[in-house]
Amino acid sequence: MANENSKIKGYKIDYQNNLFIMNLKFQKKAAEYGSAEYEIRKSVLADFPTMKTVVKSGRTKKAPRYNKNFTYDNMYLYLSIQENSKDLIEKFVEVKKQSKGQKSPYKFVKDWFVSVFPDYRTPSPKEKETKGVKSTVKEVFESTFKKAS
Repeated sequence: MANENSKIKGYKIDYQNNLFIMNLKFQKKAAEYGSAEYEIRKSVLADFPTMKTVVKSGRTKKAPRYNKNFTYDNMYLYLSIQENSKDLIEKFVEVKKQSKGQKSPYKFVKDWFVSVFPDYRTPSPKEKETKGVKSTVKEVFESTFKKAS
């Protein structure tokens, strides 16, 4: 006969540490008298009366990462739509070169960028104008240096 409880998930038995580990969903169902989860828990604790029951919580909520899309490419795009973009891009390239000798090159460049643009998260008027225009870094880079030549 096949194990009728093989489809029920949400629990684990740790024989080495003498623990009956279950998730919150399993615990709620095990609290209902007569449910399959109740019967599993009852039979395990009957077989192992000294076993401790542990409830593991679900996934923890992660805080949003504000630097998720804060890449060199996106910094470059931001610089390219500023009023004095040519000067800023030249400075950006210079800072990137200086960062090579640092312990954390990305942090060095990021700190420079944030110090120059402390309010980079709030869109400027020019950003609002170019909101609908989607361009790649390559396109912006090529257009910037074609104009410079």
